[in-house]
Amino acid sequence: MFLACCYGYGGYKREKDPMGSQILIGMASLFLLFIGVYLMKLHGMQSSVFVVTYVFLCSLVWIVTGLLARHVPFHLGGWVSLVFCYGWLLHYQLDSISWVTLELSWVPLSILFCWMGWMVHEKSRHMGLVFFLLSLIVWYMPELYGMLYAEQYGEITLQWMLLVKIVTEASLLFVWRKKWTEWVV
Repeated sequence: MFLACCYGYGGYKREKDPMGSQILIGMASLFLLFIGVYLMKLHGMQSSVFVVTYVFLCSLVWIVTGLLARHVPFHLGGWVSLVFCYGWLLHYQLDSISWVTLELSWVPLSILFCWMGWMVHEKSRHMGLVFFLLSLIVWYMPELYGMLYAEQYGEITLQWMLLVKIVTEASLLFVWRKKWTEWVV
């Protein structure tokens, strides 16, 4: 009941008080996440599979909430938490992850999100912005994963891969600056 009231009143206040709307929807979203995890722990469902599945479901709620309320942070937050669920799945389902496997698991996904953002930016600037930002986040996920396991992959390798990606991204953004500045702004 509390969640429905916060989401409903936040949606109602969206036009009149955007900040209040975001606070109410944010409170409801955090409450949804934390109370669910607490109840799962209370009932002995502490397996990481259950928790990640619940976070996945919360992510879908946040994406829908962000779309309906046209609040970019909730829409982006839902997608980012889905990306972390995907990272968890990769970590626990693949036996061994080499740099090539790691890059091939994330970089095509980043390109897909960038392409999706480009395709929808004419119809909805909010969705285009969300997918563009998401593609930038996903672009660096292999390096983030590598930072967590630097001793396995090598710190020097990690630094070189990060430098190559930064230079590649900066070059692409510079070359296509007229396209993406129009798209994001």
